[in-house]
Amino acid sequence: MATLVKIRGLDRGDSAVGSGTAMSAGNRGFRLKSGLGKQFPSGVKASLTPTALTQTYTARYGGTYGNAIKVQTANGTLAVSVSYTATTGAPTILVTAPATGTLAANQAVVAAVNGHAEASQYVVASVAGAGTGAHAVVAATNLAGGTDVGTGQNIYVPVNNRSTAIVDIDDAETARTLRRNTNRFLSLGAA
Repeated sequence: MATLVKIRGLDRGDSAVGSGTAMSAGNRGFRLKSGLGKQFPSGVKASLTPTALTQTYTARYGGTYGNAIKVQTANGTLAVSVSYTATTGAPTILVTAPATGTLAANQAVVAAVNGHAEASQYVVASVAGAGTGAHAVVAATNLAGGTDVGTGQNIYVPVNNRSTAIVDIDDAETARTLRRNTNRFLSLGAA
């Protein structure tokens, strides 16, 4: 049985080092096996293009792993955030954007999602169609269509101070990596 936990890496960069360097930017960290499932490179990637939206959200990896990812949209100031479902750890990506219906506005939404440290671990956003539709409010909806084909491979996620990672602490490889990196991460509790 899996015990899923949310963790976040600690910034170990020296603030005395000039800004913009890898150390001061907090980009240091380590990688762990994701507790959310396996990828299937030969499988189909789950995706979502709600009829009211002009963006398409496609799972970063192929397989049924992506079918658990949800995308929700709201109107307001451009922002992206990620929350996690209790017990399963499945991510819900909330994309808030102005209702403006221009190609430039929709490209800005896509850039915000793809540039977000956490959201970009799970999905790749792209402009759908002409990209001129208004950004509409859509309830949290699962990506769909992901299929497992071939042999599953582990997904490794970064553990740093920029994003939260969901890991299975019952997994032997994960437990060893966490022991080696003691004091380099913070547990945020059960998923």
